[in-house]
This record gives sequence, C-alpha cells and structure tokens, in this order.
Amino acid sequence: MPAGNNDPALRIEAVTAPLNRMVDGQAGFVIDHRCVNLIKGFRGGYGYRRMQVSGAERYDEKPEKNKFSHIHDALQYAFIGGGEGRLLTNSGRNGKPIMARRDFDVFTRQPLQRRKNKINVSPL
Repeated sequence: MPAGNNDPALRIEAVTAPLNRMVDGQAGFVIDHRCVNLIKGFRGGYGYRRMQVSGAERYDEKPEKNKFSHIHDALQYAFIGGGEGRLLTNSGRNGKPIMARRDFDVFTRQPLQRRKNKINVSPL
C-alpha cells in the first residue's frame, strides 16, 4: 500500500515517535538482531552529508544515499503506511497506535519463539 505522504520530515518523525514510545514498560520499537544494516544505520550509518560552507556547521536537507539510507527509507514508508503518519497529522484512530501482532515472526513467517538476541533501539 503506498504511503499517503512523502514529506521527509513526516517520514523521519514517523520513525522517531515509536523510538520514543514505551509499551507496557518496554521499548516501543524492537529490532531483530538479524537486521544488521538497519541497526548500523541507527548507529550512525544513516545521516546527512555535511556541507562545505564557511561559518556555522550545516548539513544537507536530504539524507545521504548509501546502503543504510535505502533500508531506513523503507522503514519510514512502513511506519507511514502502518498508521504513524495519520497519528502525527491527527487524522488517526483517536490517537491510538496501530499495534502489530506480537506472536508472529515476520522473518521466519512462523509463530514467535522467544529469543535473547533482540536489540532495543533508543534515541541517543
């Protein structure tokens, strides 16, 4: 399903909001340890190119395109399509987030088996 909005600021905020959200006392956004490029992107691989200008430090308005930007763009579109965009623009379901099934592993397409190697990502 295509995203209803392609605004880069809204896409970034659609990921930032779940990163700052707690669900039942746990991180609102959990990444499987097998998502190596996504994790590396959060740890600094995804970013903005510094511009060569005199004076104050300035950065490009668009993220630098590299192997981390593609997976992060996909994540942004997934969150926008999953309802975060509607929540951010106040056109959502009375402010209630859309919850994904917790008993299903999208990687194996099988019922979830508890693993110890999951990484919780939180903002710096």
